[in-house]
Amino acid sequence: MLFEILQEGADGWPQVIDIYFEHNQTVAKPVEHSITIKDSGMYYLWFVNCDEDLSAATVAGQTTWKNPGGYLPGMMYPHIAFFAVMSLLYLVLMIVWGLLYARHWTDIFSLQHYMTAVIVMGMLEMSAWYFDYVNFNVSGHRPMLPTLWAVLMGCIRKTVSRTLILMVSLGYGVVLPFLSDLQKKVCAPTFMLPACIASLLDQRELILPYTVL
Repeated sequence: MLFEILQEGADGWPQVIDIYFEHNQTVAKPVEHSITIKDSGMYYLWFVNCDEDLSAATVAGQTTWKNPGGYLPGMMYPHIAFFAVMSLLYLVLMIVWGLLYARHWTDIFSLQHYMTAVIVMGMLEMSAWYFDYVNFNVSGHRPMLPTLWAVLMGCIRKTVSRTLILMVSLGYGVVLPFLSDLQKKVCAPTFMLPACIASLLDQRELILPYTVL
């Protein structure tokens, strides 16, 4: 049996690590190896079984990949800067909105309470994603709870913002008197549940390979 680490079109590759069963042993453990990768590119790890008699063998273990900037995969690394900028923008927006909110308190409409909730939820969502990716980059692990928290904040924000858009588009003063208490309670959860499921499905490929409880 052997492991191969490949890079397409690169000299000096693949690098091969052989694993042998000695005598009648049923377990073979490779020596821990560290391979330095100097060139950027796509690398593939292959496990190859060259013996048909070992077709029923099982493999258990883990590999650790670390980039110069941390453990975050290259395709996800720009997310740190993106969510950092978004968090700062939401913070500035929240401060400005809060000052105007306090200044014109006596003239506030109920719709503006919903707008405040959207801004706060956006700030919580962006900061949650930022700390999630930073923690992943530093530790190499991605706990499930912070990711689920970020997804939940995003679903709440989308629910409130889209409900707000519907009310404004249809005419808040016209729609509100005709909404019964039951309809008010059902509208938001009816949208929020599918939104949460959709967000989790979108994130499943990013969450599952790197998640620990």
